[in-house]
Amino acid sequence: MTTILQAPEFWTSLAFVLVVTVSVRPVMRFLDKWAAGKAEEIRKRQQAAKDVLKKAEELKKQYEKTYQNRQAEQRQSLEAAENEITFLENETLQVASDRMARKNQEIELRLKMIEENGRQGIKSKMLTRVVSDTKNKLIVMRDSEKIIENTDDLLKQAFDALDMYEPALKK
Repeated sequence: MTTILQAPEFWTSLAFVLVVTVSVRPVMRFLDKWAAGKAEEIRKRQQAAKDVLKKAEELKKQYEKTYQNRQAEQRQSLEAAENEITFLENETLQVASDRMARKNQEIELRLKMIEENGRQGIKSKMLTRVVSDTKNKLIVMRDSEKIIENTDDLLKQAFDALDMYEPALKK
């Protein structure tokens, strides 16, 4: 054994083992810290990924909820627009029919006024004609000296003419 203790290879090997033994502990601590740091970093990344996934799921739920509401709102908006269109169409038809009724009343009133004015014109023309015919016949009879005999006939003819046109004159 002394030969072994005297051999430089032994001391070199022993020094190597001692250096390795002494340096293993700090290296192991360093490796443990490094591994723990990496593990913590991986845990943080996993947690961040889980948080992102959770947020994404929440956003997805919120989007779906909003999207469902949006479809309902669109349906409600379309229904409201259709109701408004129907109301406006009905209102327009009502306004148009009211205007047409007013215009028809105005036209009827104008036609009645024209008819009445025409009747008045015809009445005045007929009265003027009857009076002028009677006057002319009286003038002719005056000149022919048959005044007394035919005056009664002439007045009777004038009254008969007035009686005949009485319905037209009364309107």
